[in-house]
This record gives sequence, structure tokens and C-alpha cells, in this order.
Amino acid sequence: MNKSTPHPCRRAHAAKRGPRRERKLRWVTGEVLGIKPTLVRLSEEVRKRIRDLVGEQGMDQFIGDAVERELKRREKQRG
Repeated sequence: MNKSTPHPCRRAHAAKRGPRRERKLRWVTGEVLGIKPTLVRLSEEVRKRIRDLVGEQGMDQFIGDAVERELKRREKQRG
């Protein structure tokens, strides 16, 4: 079982509470958005620079946007 899927007990518990709880659990784990958490190792200096720009809550969005821009740039170079 990977980190993106909830523990089976949590899923079973959510199912007992009904579809609304199941939808909420899927939203929290990213299943609805089609995203998976990915561990990225950054130096403390880089983390501080990002936090100074966008705050603690904006780090994931900032890193995701940076990755998307770099992917597009490299794909464009490749042709």
C-alpha cells in the first residue's frame, strides 16, 4: 500500500458512514483531483526561500507550478 491510498481501515470506516464521507476522504487523499503526493528533497535554504515568497501553505502549489513549467520547457526543447 502506498502513501496516496488511505489505510483499508479508514476506507472501510468511511464506507460505513456513507457516500458523503467517502467522497470527502477521496478529496483529502487527492483521488478526486487525480494527483499523488510525491516526496521532494530540498535543502533548508531552498525551503526557506520558497516559504519567504509564498508562505508555508503555498509551497505545494509553487513546487507543482515550477515542475510544470520545467516540463513544458524541456518538452519544447526536445521537439
